[in-house]
Amino acid sequence: LGDGNDSNGSGNGNGNGNNSAEGMPTNQSILVSGESGAGKTATTKIVLNYLAMLSKVAAAQTLTSPGSTKSISDESTAGHVSIEKRVLDSNPILESFGNARTIRNDNSSRFGKYIDIRFTKTGKLAGANIETYLLEKVRLIHPGSKERNYHVFYQFLSDVTRNERRDFFLDEYELNDFKMLSQTGEFGRRDGVSDRESHREMLNAMIEIGFKPETTQALMRLVVAVLFAGNMTFTAYDDDSCSLDESHPAVAVAALLGVSFEDLASALTYRTINTVHESIEKSLNYHQAEKAREALIKAIYGGAFDYIVKQVNNSIHASSEGGSAATSPNPNQRGAVSMNDGASIGVLDIFGFETFQHNNFEQLCINYTNEALQQQFNKYVFKLEQLEYEKEGILWKYISFPDNQDVLDLIDRRHVGMLAILDEQCIVPQSTDEKFTRYLYSKCDQHIRFSASSAQRVDYKFTIEHYAGGVEYSTDHWLEKNKDQLPAKSSALLRNSNFKLLNKIQKYVRSEERAGSDNARGSMSMNNGRRSIRGSVATKSVGAQFSEQLKTLRTRIDVTTPHYIRCLKPNDELIPDHFEPKNIVEQLRCGGVLEAVRVSRAGYPTRYPHDVFLARYYILGGSDGNGNGMDSKPVSPVHNIMNWLGSKEEKLKTLIHTIILEIWEADQQMIEHIEEAEKAHIEMDSPRRTKVTNSPVFARGSTYVNGPPSLAVQSSVRTPPEKRRALALQKKNKLSRLSLQSVKHRAEHHSSNLIRPETREEFLNLDFVSKCAVAGLQLGRSKVFLRREAFDRIEALRSQKFFGSAVTIQAMVRGKLYREQFVKARSATIVLQSFARILLARRNVVRRRFEIRRQSAAASVIQRAFRSAIYRRQTHSVSNIAATMIQARFRGISSRNNYYATLFGIYRIQALWRGRDARAQFTQMRFAATSAAAAAAAVPMVVPSPS
Repeated sequence: LGDGNDSNGSGNGNGNGNNSAEGMPTNQSILVSGESGAGKTATTKIVLNYLAMLSKVAAAQTLTSPGSTKSISDESTAGHVSIEKRVLDSNPILESFGNARTIRNDNSSRFGKYIDIRFTKTGKLAGANIETYLLEKVRLIHPGSKERNYHVFYQFLSDVTRNERRDFFLDEYELNDFKMLSQTGEFGRRDGVSDRESHREMLNAMIEIGFKPETTQALMRLVVAVLFAGNMTFTAYDDDSCSLDESHPAVAVAALLGVSFEDLASALTYRTINTVHESIEKSLNYHQAEKAREALIKAIYGGAFDYIVKQVNNSIHASSEGGSAATSPNPNQRGAVSMNDGASIGVLDIFGFETFQHNNFEQLCINYTNEALQQQFNKYVFKLEQLEYEKEGILWKYISFPDNQDVLDLIDRRHVGMLAILDEQCIVPQSTDEKFTRYLYSKCDQHIRFSASSAQRVDYKFTIEHYAGGVEYSTDHWLEKNKDQLPAKSSALLRNSNFKLLNKIQKYVRSEERAGSDNARGSMSMNNGRRSIRGSVATKSVGAQFSEQLKTLRTRIDVTTPHYIRCLKPNDELIPDHFEPKNIVEQLRCGGVLEAVRVSRAGYPTRYPHDVFLARYYILGGSDGNGNGMDSKPVSPVHNIMNWLGSKEEKLKTLIHTIILEIWEADQQMIEHIEEAEKAHIEMDSPRRTKVTNSPVFARGSTYVNGPPSLAVQSSVRTPPEKRRALALQKKNKLSRLSLQSVKHRAEHHSSNLIRPETREEFLNLDFVSKCAVAGLQLGRSKVFLRREAFDRIEALRSQKFFGSAVTIQAMVRGKLYREQFVKARSATIVLQSFARILLARRNVVRRRFEIRRQSAAASVIQRAFRSAIYRRQTHSVSNIAATMIQARFRGISSRNNYYATLFGIYRIQALWRGRDARAQFTQMRFAATSAAAAAAAVPMVVPSPS
C-alpha cells in the first residue's frame, strides 16, 4: 500500500519516485510490515533485488557514457565482488543465524532489521548498512511447540564433514541428540527447502562477503559449542550448591570455548560478589546454575550474531566514491538532498503486531514498535494530509482519527513509563517480577489504556489497549529479560579464553560487571542512574536500548519519504488459493490500513499540480461553465504552448467550470430517477429498493459518484458488533432514502451552510468555490484536489472524450483503409477472374479432346469385337474337323502308350515273381543237397582190406 498521498499519476512531488518533483535526489524509506508468515522477508528480498538491478543498469549506463573514463571490461575484470552482490549475499547469512521455523512460517525472521542503502548521484549502489533489532534469544532455550530453533543448527548438522565431526567432538551426534533441537519434536521444513543446500549457500555468501575461512570455521565452532551447552547437566547437593557434571557435552563445551573444564564449572556454579575491598564467591543452587548456563548460551549466540552483522556492514559499507546520503531534510522538500550528493533508500523489515495466548516482554517490545510506527504512519498520512489542505487553502472538514500517543507514553514515558519502572526495579536490590508487577499496578492503574482485573492481578497479568486491540501480558521473567546480562564470572571466562573469536565478540556481550571487579577495565560512568563500564553494551537495559533504537529509527523515517508495504497472510493453514476474510480484515485493522482508507475516502486522495491537471483534462474544456461554447476543439497545451501562456489560471478555472457542470448535471439526472422511483414506490405501496453502487461511472446520469460522505466520517474499524448490526438494518430499510439524501447534501460534508442547488440556474449562481465543493473538487494554490468519486467521474468523462475521438479517428482511418483494400481487391479479383476463365477454357478443351479420344477408342473396340465374331463364324467347321482328327490321333497315341506301359509293367512283375520262386526252389535244393552230404559224412567208410 502506498503512503496515502500518491494518486493515479498525480505527481504530487512527495518523492514517490527516485527523484522529487523538483528533480532533487530524495532520501526514501520502505517500511515492510505484517504478521509472521505474511511474506515480509520475501518482500524485502524482492525490493533488494530490484534496487540491485537498477544499480547495475545505472552502472552500465555510466560506463557506456561518452564522458566515462572506465570501460565495461575494466569493471567486469575488477577482481572483486560487486557491492550489489554483497548486499544480496547478506540475506542468506542473516537468515541462517536469525530466522527459524514457527507455527505460522517456515522462514520467520526472529529479529527486525533496517537496511540503509546508499546510492551515488548517478544511481549506482554505493554501499549499505544493516541495523538489527531485538533478536529473539529466548528461542535458544525455549523454542515453541512444533517449531524449530535457528536454521544454522540444522543446516550445519545436515552438511557437517568428517573432519568437522572430529574437530568439534560431534562423533555420532545427530539432530535428536541435542536438547535445544529435540525438545520441540520438529526437525524439517514444510516449504521443501533443503538445510544442506541452505548451508552451502550461506558458506558461499560468507566467501563473497569477505569472511575468512578460519572465521567461518570459528563461527561453526561456536554454533556447536552452543548446542553442546544445551546438553550440560548439573548435580544438586543441597538447596544452596551444585556442581557441573563432567559429561561429554560439558568437556566439549570447555574445549570448544578454549577454557578448562574447571573454569567452566566454576563460572556456572559460583557467583562473584565484588565489594570495595574484596571479591566474594558464592555458590549457586541448581536453578541458578541453569540460569547461568542459559545466560551463557544467549550471550555467546547473541554476541556472534552482532559480530556477523558488524562484519557484513564492514563489507557492504559505502565507499568514498559514493559517499553517504545527507540526512538533513530540505525545508521545502521532505527527504531531499543536494544534487551533488547521492540519496539513500532505507528498507525496514520489522515484526508486525503480535497477540498470542501468552504474551511476554518480547511481545510488549514488538507491539511498542508497532505503536510507534503507527503514530508515524498517522503523522505522515493523516496529519500532514490535513496540513496540506490548509496550506493549499481549500475547504476541509477535520476528521478525527485515533492518536496513540497515550499508549506510547504509557510504555516509554520518562520516569513513569512501564520501561522506566522496569529499569528502576532492575537496579533495586532483591527485586522480583511480583514486586515489579505490584509497583506497576500502583503507577499505571489510573491510565485509560491500562487495565488489570482481579483475576489478572492474581496471576500478575495486565492488559494494554493498543491501537489494534487489547493485549494481555504476563510479567514472568521480565526483570531477567530486561537485564539480559551475562554474570561477571562467565564474562571473565570468555575474556580469558584462548579462542580468538570469543575475544572479538566480547564487546558485543552484555555483562553485569560492576566497579571493584578485577576484570573491570576502564573508568565507570553513570547512565540513567545505573553504573556500568564505559563503552560496554551493558550501559543500558534491553528496554532502554531498544527504546533508543526505535527513536533513532523514527528520526530516520521522519527525514525521508516513506512508502508502506503491508504484507497480508491469506490463511493460517499455509495453503495456496485460500483466503479467510476475517483474517484479512484483522490484519488490515492491525496495520492501520482501514483507518487510512477511511480518512482517504473522506478527504481528497487524488491531487494534481495545475500544469498536470491542464495537460491531462484539457480535452474536457468545451464550454465556459455557463453553457456557452468556448473552443470548438480543445488543444493540448503540450502542442499549443503559446495559447496557454499567460492565462493558465483563467484556463484552469474555465476547465474546472466545465467539469463541475458536467458532474452536477449527471447527479441531477440521478436525483430525478431516484425521485421517480420513490414516487412509483409510494403509489404501488409495495417494498422497492434502489440499488446504489460506488463503482466508477462510464455513462452520464447512470449513478451518482460523490456520496455518501457520512459513511466515511462515521465508520470505524472498531465499531461494536451491536452498532454494526444496527447500521446494517438501517441501511437495509432506508437504502433508497439514504441515497437521495446523500446526493442532495453532498456539499454539507465540506460546509454546513452550503445547500445543494436544485436547478441549473441555482448552481450557476453559486460562487466558484461552492460549485467546486458541490462537485467534490477543490482548487488549491498549486494543486487541484479531487475526491475519489469526483476523480472517477472526471476520468470517466475523459475516457468518453478520448473514446469518441478514437472512434472518429478509427472510422476515418478504417474507411480509408477499407477503400484502398476494396480497390486492391477489385483489381485482384479481375486478374483472378481472367486467369480463372483461361483455366476453365483450357479445361474444357482438354475435356473435349479426352471425350473424342475416348469415343474413338470405344468405336475401335466395338469394331474389333464385331470382326472377331464374323471371323469365328466363318472358320468354325474347318477348325472342328481338324481338331477332331488331331484329338483322335493324340488320344490313340496316349492310349497306346498307356497300354504298352502297363504291359511292360506286367512283364516286369511276372519276371520278378518267377525269379523269387526259382530262388526259393534253389535254396531248398541246396539245403537238401547239403543235408545229404552231411549224412553221408556221418557213415564210416569201409576200407576194404587188401586181399
